[in-house]
Amino acid sequence: RARLMRWPSLMIGAGLGGFTGGIAPYAYSTALHFAFGLDLELRRYVDWMLPVSIPTGLAAGAVLGPLLRPIIAGIDGIPWTRVAGPVKLAAVAFVAWVYGRALWICNRPLRLDDYIRQEEQYYQQQ
Repeated sequence: RARLMRWPSLMIGAGLGGFTGGIAPYAYSTALHFAFGLDLELRRYVDWMLPVSIPTGLAAGAVLGPLLRPIIAGIDGIPWTRVAGPVKLAAVAFVAWVYGRALWICNRPLRLDDYIRQEEQYYQQQ
Protein backbone atom coordinates (compact mmCIF):
# COMPACT_ATOMS: atom_id res chain seq x y z
CA ARG A 1 0.00 0.00 0.00
CA ALA A 2 2.77 2.44 0.86
CA ARG A 3 4.40 1.79 -2.49
CA LEU A 4 1.19 2.62 -4.34
CA MET A 5 0.96 5.91 -2.45
CA ARG A 6 4.13 6.97 -4.27
CA TRP A 7 2.22 6.73 -7.51
CA PRO A 8 -0.81 8.97 -7.04
CA SER A 9 -1.14 9.55 -10.78
CA LEU A 10 -1.56 5.79 -11.24
CA MET A 11 -4.29 5.62 -8.60
CA ILE A 12 -6.04 8.77 -9.80
CA GLY A 13 -5.84 7.61 -13.41
CA ALA A 14 -7.23 4.19 -12.52
CA GLY A 15 -10.01 5.79 -10.49
CA LEU A 16 -11.01 8.16 -13.27
CA GLY A 17 -10.77 5.37 -15.84
CA GLY A 18 -12.92 3.04 -13.74
CA PHE A 19 -15.50 5.79 -13.19
CA THR A 20 -15.57 6.55 -16.91
CA GLY A 21 -15.92 2.85 -17.66
CA GLY A 22 -18.80 2.67 -15.21
CA ILE A 23 -20.81 5.47 -16.79
CA ALA A 24 -19.90 4.69 -20.40
CA PRO A 25 -22.61 2.06 -21.03
CA TYR A 26 -25.29 4.50 -19.91
CA ALA A 27 -23.88 7.22 -22.17
CA TYR A 28 -23.54 4.84 -25.12
CA SER A 29 -27.13 3.65 -24.88
CA THR A 30 -28.40 7.24 -24.76
CA ALA A 31 -26.15 8.27 -27.66
CA LEU A 32 -27.27 5.30 -29.75
CA HIS A 33 -30.88 6.23 -29.09
CA PHE A 34 -30.46 9.86 -30.14
CA ALA A 35 -28.09 9.26 -33.06
CA PHE A 36 -29.59 6.15 -34.64
CA GLY A 37 -32.95 5.66 -32.97
CA LEU A 38 -31.85 2.37 -31.40
CA ASP A 39 -33.77 1.55 -28.27
CA LEU A 40 -31.73 -0.92 -26.28
CA GLU A 41 -32.90 -2.72 -23.20
CA LEU A 42 -30.82 -0.62 -20.85
CA ARG A 43 -30.56 -3.16 -18.06
CA ARG A 44 -29.52 -5.95 -20.43
CA TYR A 45 -27.07 -3.72 -22.32
CA VAL A 46 -25.47 -2.38 -19.14
CA ASP A 47 -25.21 -5.87 -17.63
CA TRP A 48 -23.40 -6.95 -20.79
CA MET A 49 -21.10 -3.92 -21.03
CA LEU A 50 -20.04 -3.25 -17.41
CA PRO A 51 -17.79 -6.32 -17.07
CA VAL A 52 -15.89 -5.06 -20.11
CA SER A 53 -15.92 -1.29 -19.69
CA ILE A 54 -14.89 -1.01 -16.02
CA PRO A 55 -11.72 -3.18 -16.23
CA THR A 56 -10.82 -1.54 -19.54
CA GLY A 57 -11.24 1.91 -17.97
CA LEU A 58 -9.19 0.91 -14.92
CA ALA A 59 -6.35 -0.42 -17.06
CA ALA A 60 -6.38 2.52 -19.47
CA GLY A 61 -6.46 5.02 -16.61
CA ALA A 62 -3.67 3.24 -14.75
CA VAL A 63 -1.48 3.34 -17.86
CA LEU A 64 -2.38 6.85 -19.06
CA GLY A 65 -2.26 8.53 -15.63
CA PRO A 66 1.52 8.23 -15.18
CA LEU A 67 2.12 8.90 -18.88
CA LEU A 68 0.11 12.13 -18.84
CA ARG A 69 1.44 13.42 -15.51
CA PRO A 70 4.63 15.00 -16.93
CA ILE A 71 2.62 16.66 -19.68
CA ILE A 72 0.05 18.06 -17.27
CA ALA A 73 2.30 18.95 -14.32
CA GLY A 74 5.64 19.47 -16.06
CA ILE A 75 9.00 17.94 -15.29
CA ASP A 76 11.34 19.11 -12.51
CA GLY A 77 12.89 22.35 -13.71
CA ILE A 78 10.83 22.49 -16.90
CA PRO A 79 7.47 24.28 -16.89
CA TRP A 80 4.46 22.31 -18.07
CA THR A 81 3.95 24.63 -21.04
CA ARG A 82 7.31 23.62 -22.51
CA VAL A 83 6.38 19.97 -22.20
CA ALA A 84 2.73 20.25 -23.27
CA GLY A 85 3.42 22.56 -26.22
CA PRO A 86 5.39 20.07 -28.32
CA VAL A 87 2.96 17.30 -27.41
CA LYS A 88 0.05 19.47 -28.53
CA LEU A 89 1.81 20.31 -31.80
CA ALA A 90 2.55 16.64 -32.40
CA ALA A 91 -1.10 15.73 -31.77
CA VAL A 92 -2.33 18.42 -34.16
CA ALA A 93 0.17 17.30 -36.80
CA PHE A 94 -0.90 13.68 -36.38
CA VAL A 95 -4.59 14.54 -36.73
CA ALA A 96 -3.85 16.66 -39.81
CA TRP A 97 -1.88 13.77 -41.30
CA VAL A 98 -4.69 11.26 -40.60
CA TYR A 99 -7.38 13.45 -42.17
CA GLY A 100 -5.11 14.47 -45.04
CA ARG A 101 -4.41 10.82 -45.75
CA ALA A 102 -8.14 10.03 -45.63
CA LEU A 103 -8.85 12.76 -48.16
CA TRP A 104 -6.04 11.49 -50.34
CA ILE A 105 -7.39 7.93 -50.19
CA CYS A 106 -10.98 9.00 -50.90
CA ASN A 107 -9.71 11.42 -53.53
CA ARG A 108 -12.45 13.87 -52.60
CA PRO A 109 -13.84 15.39 -49.42
CA LEU A 110 -17.06 14.02 -48.01
CA ARG A 111 -20.06 16.17 -48.81
CA LEU A 112 -23.28 16.48 -46.90
CA ASP A 113 -25.26 15.89 -50.11
CA ASP A 114 -23.82 12.39 -50.41
CA TYR A 115 -24.87 11.53 -46.88
CA ILE A 116 -28.39 12.91 -47.34
CA ARG A 117 -28.81 11.04 -50.63
CA GLN A 118 -27.79 7.75 -48.99
CA GLU A 119 -30.21 8.36 -46.13
CA GLU A 120 -33.07 9.08 -48.52
CA GLN A 121 -32.36 5.90 -50.50
CA TYR A 122 -32.27 3.86 -47.31
CA TYR A 123 -35.61 5.12 -46.04
CA GLN A 124 -37.29 4.78 -49.47
CA GLN A 125 -36.39 1.09 -49.51
CA GLN A 126 -38.16 0.46 -46.21
